[in-house]
Order: sequence, then structure tokens, then C-alpha cells
Amino acid sequence: MEVQREKVIKLLIIAAIMHTVGSEERQLDMYTNAVDDQFSRVSG
Repeated sequence: MEVQREKVIKLLIIAAIMHTVGSEERQLDMYTNAVDDQFSRVSG
């Protein structure tokens, strides 16, 4: 039973890490899109 609990805890930690990494990547995508919009306005 103790091993099962450790597996669940590890899975939760991995899921939390993947979730935070995924949200950071989304913010970076939004940032690059905003920069592209500004650049296209200036050059256009």
C-alpha cells in the first residue's frame, strides 16, 4: 500500500510540473505574437 501512495505522489508532482511548463510556453507564444504584430505594423 505504501508503494502505491508513492507512485500517486510522483504522478501528481510530474503532472504539476508539466502543467506549469505548459502554461509558461503558452505565455511565451502570446508574447512572440504581440512582438510580431508590432513589427508588422512598423514595417508596413
